[in-house]
Amino acid sequence: MNDHDFTIWSHIEKGAHLLVSVSGGKDSDCMSILLHDRWSQLDPATRGRFSLIHADVAGFEWPQSWPHCQDMADRLNVPIFKVAHHSVAKGKDFLDEVERKMINRPDAPPWSSSACRWCTSDWKRGPISKWIRNAFPRDAIVYSAIGLRAEESPARAKKPRSQIRKTATAPTKNRMVYDWHPILHYTLEDVWNELFRDTAPNFGLELLHWHQEYYQAVGEIHPDYQYHPAYAWGNERVSCACCVLANENDLANGIEHEPDIFNRIVELEKKSGYTFLPKKSITEVKR
Repeated sequence: MNDHDFTIWSHIEKGAHLLVSVSGGKDSDCMSILLHDRWSQLDPATRGRFSLIHADVAGFEWPQSWPHCQDMADRLNVPIFKVAHHSVAKGKDFLDEVERKMINRPDAPPWSSSACRWCTSDWKRGPISKWIRNAFPRDAIVYSAIGLRAEESPARAKKPRSQIRKTATAPTKNRMVYDWHPILHYTLEDVWNELFRDTAPNFGLELLHWHQEYYQAVGEIHPDYQYHPAYAWGNERVSCACCVLANENDLANGIEHEPDIFNRIVELEKKSGYTFLPKKSITEVKR
């Protein structure tokens, strides 16, 4: 633990609250377990609250993601909250929002992209910030833990260990909220070693590959496997079932296992005239 994290833990020990964002993916699973282990060692009389929170990208996520997040909350015996974009309360989902953008701005691509990640800002960060403002109206310090890793991309490697979350902070109400990236330095191997620490210490990736090979051979996930099924199917990362930023392998898995999402994307490609991927239709993804 570096000096920066030591300071954060000293705040949590004195009453700052810890809110852990979970997606159902390996990084947030790893982060949840690590942080809960450390939080459990603090004095219950003085420590802040520990909660999980999941931002639901309704109609576009793997259907297994939310149940897996609930299982993690049960495993850790902590509360979990689910938030969503305001349109979900009106019976709309993520692809309905894409269609709305297409109708309102027919001259612009309706899809999220690496240059304009409105899916993250509108469907994840925004709803979580709103929840924080409502749950902690005043007189609180909150650390919002996010499972980003520097190894994943050059942009993430430049992220600070922590920073003020401006959309949730209100100094006039004595509410300070910080984004915290506690596993920023973790490698892929570190993550799977942590997740399989009880069954295969220091051989986490090897055990994951065994589970993937088992699925390929048998056509079913081994009963001892307890993480998101998409990894057993061969995914490298888990976000939305058909994430615009996913590699071709992960997109192919999403298309295979969630054909309804795929078909709606194809329909919207035709209606809008814009391809889901840069200069490439999702129908061109090799399966």
